Amino acid sequence: MKENLTDESIKFYRYLKESKNSDIGEICEEMANKFPELQMHLYGDLKVIEGLALSLAVIEKSSENKRKHFWVGKTIMVIDNDLNSRKFAQKLFTKDYCKLLFAENQSDVINYLYSNKVDLIIMEVLITEVDGFELIKTLKKMNRDIPVIVHSSCNQKNQQDQCFYNGCDDFISKDSSKKEFLEVVDFWAE
Repeated sequence: MKENLTDESIKFYRYLKESKNSDIGEICEEMANKFPELQMHLYGDLKVIEGLALSLAVIEKSSENKRKHFWVGKTIMVIDNDLNSRKFAQKLFTKDYCKLLFAENQSDVINYLYSNKVDLIIMEVLITEVDGFELIKTLKKMNRDIPVIVHSSCNQKNQQDQCFYNGCDDFISKDSSKKEFLEVVDFWAE
């Protein structure tokens, strides 16, 4: 099948794969402006093989975007008193896409949970003034349905095990990549 594709179809497919847009109508309009020579392929009759390739590219791009960013529109509470961790969260979860709540101590956490609908909790267990492992227990007693992801710098296996023993839903190390971190968040935000 690949051998039968025209240069236009291949160009269209590559552009779709690189596009940040997820709306198919907008993608086609964007492409028609960027590649005027493709307009007849975008809106007119297509040869069967090209039509199939273009349809598959559009479907693949659309489903790819639907599988990501389940945290959009959610309220995420970040429990961490490290300034770098807060900046990391602010860069990833911009206020245009979700609501971020930052808590440094147990009373902040409890106040936020009573006054906001929290969809996801991301926390460090090695924080000052609070036993993070006990805080996980408290969070799960307050609302078992809110996923708790421990995003921690603790590298010892027994500390990670203690997180799960106390009720966290997932654990990811702070030295993991941004991609790995977002995959974990997406999984629990869905």
